[in-house]
Amino acid sequence: MMLCRVNVVTIVFSDRANYTLRLTECRRNGLSTEVEKAMWPAVVSVGGYGVITKQAGAETERVMVEGSGFVWTRQGDNISFVRAEQLNALGEVLEGVRIVGIRCAKESEREVAEWYFGEMANLRTILRPSAEGSAMARAVASRLKFPVLGAVVLALAVNMAVAPRVRERSEAAAVELQALRKSVGQADETSRHRREMIAEYDTQLPRRVSVLCDRAASVVPVGVMLTSLAVQPLSKPLGNNRKTEFTAGRIEIGGRAKIPQQVSRYVESLATVGIARQVRLASMERDEEVFEFRIALDI
Repeated sequence: MMLCRVNVVTIVFSDRANYTLRLTECRRNGLSTEVEKAMWPAVVSVGGYGVITKQAGAETERVMVEGSGFVWTRQGDNISFVRAEQLNALGEVLEGVRIVGIRCAKESEREVAEWYFGEMANLRTILRPSAEGSAMARAVASRLKFPVLGAVVLALAVNMAVAPRVRERSEAAAVELQALRKSVGQADETSRHRREMIAEYDTQLPRRVSVLCDRAASVVPVGVMLTSLAVQPLSKPLGNNRKTEFTAGRIEIGGRAKIPQQVSRYVESLATVGIARQVRLASMERDEEVFEFRIALDI
């Protein structure tokens, strides 16, 4: 949009101090409209008194030198120029107009606009390190100032509207992350504790308990079948992040018998062989035609 419109300021001098001014808005599609205020990058077209046109050559070389005090335009083989001091009087009139170029050839407003669209209105000119490029960049920046400011204000408004929800989600995520870190730490501690207890079990208990187990097996009465042996069984079921605890100094023997008297006889035999400080029947349940029992020995 910025590169599709241009204001052409046509100034025709009748003498050094008097002139007429016409302001036109031209579009790339060829439409032109006379306006009262310049809203787009502007090209000043100067004509009339003081504008001289000569064929390019040695005589015009001094005019084309930078700092010569002339404003000039080349058109084919001709050079049109005017003294820069004659244009100084236009400073107040053109105040606030974003001028990107000055033409002093005998051209119509449409020709000036076509020159602008063909030579100036492109990104190459804006990015080129030259006076024209700098003027175009300033004009574009000035035009985009308010739209960009509006976009920034809109972004701030959206941020203010969304920020509370984002903050809530961030706080919730932080809480979840902290809980996860705590859970991972507890899991690591539990694993370490279990490894230590298993290592202690492997290195110490087997030697101490093997003799006791042999004696317990030697007094099994007829009709009793042993099904399980637990040395220092767990005091509570294993669970995630739950500390592993063994029942220290205990052996549990499980088995089956056809009649309760056989179980009682086995408990009495274990108490007499001197393998435990205390022997007791922990549980006994009937399962169809047999009794399942569990005997606890405190050693």
